[in-house]
Amino acid sequence: MVLIILAACSFESMSRSLQDLSMAKRHEQWMARIGRVYKDASEKAQRLKIFTENVEYIEAFNKAGHGFWLGLNEFTDQTPDEFSKCVIAPEEEEQTGASSPSN
Repeated sequence: MVLIILAACSFESMSRSLQDLSMAKRHEQWMARIGRVYKDASEKAQRLKIFTENVEYIEAFNKAGHGFWLGLNEFTDQTPDEFSKCVIAPEEEEQTGASSPSN
């Protein structure tokens, strides 16, 4: 019985490692397609973590059948806050005419 439990734990650990490896490969392919380059290995590791979380969200959302699909794009390695600051906030400024004081 103990061997079965150990084997199951080992399989789960190995499965997770393969998923991580697979996600790293998907991230590399995405980087090549988007043209993304990071300044160092630390940033790349952080962006892989964010990318993984976003891909898992996208896949879960799509499986739920909401009537439309989410997909990967140039923002997949950004947090929601980063996305908001670089995409949504500038558009709101443009629409409202708000801008930084020039003097």
